[in-house]
Amino acid sequence: MTLREARAKAKRLTAAGTPTMVAKNASRPGGYQTISVQAVKERAARARLGRVHGLDRLNRRGERFREADLLELRVEFKGNCFVCGKPLDGALSNGRKDEVVEHGHHDNFVRSLTHHRCNTLLSIVEDLGIDITVLAARIAGALAMPWVSMTPAEIKAAKRRAA
Repeated sequence: MTLREARAKAKRLTAAGTPTMVAKNASRPGGYQTISVQAVKERAARARLGRVHGLDRLNRRGERFREADLLELRVEFKGNCFVCGKPLDGALSNGRKDEVVEHGHHDNFVRSLTHHRCNTLLSIVEDLGIDITVLAARIAGALAMPWVSMTPAEIKAAKRRAA
């Protein structure tokens, strides 16, 4: 299809309610094609799936992570977050699905699917470089700290004041 024909077709389709654009395509006769704007957005989203900050995310075989790999992970984890075990069916405030393809920042290998907040937690723990058992013990101690130094009567009085 020639450029003139492609533009005319795109104009007709857009007027009919399907936003359409013209794209150069050397494999087509005439070198041009029409494509819906929605299709362009979907292709771009699939292309971004396997890339982070310009680097390829890798599946377990060492190949670029693709949509089929994402579907495999969803089946493997039964639609649940690897970190907290809760279902990955929520949405973020911007309307996007609360599902993150979790990967190692040192090697870019995809490890699991997580919630956005769970992935942030993993990233922080990974960046700290502290032994996870030591970190878990310190966190447990910090969370229990206010109750450790209080007597049972003080705990009861504090709970009454908080209610």
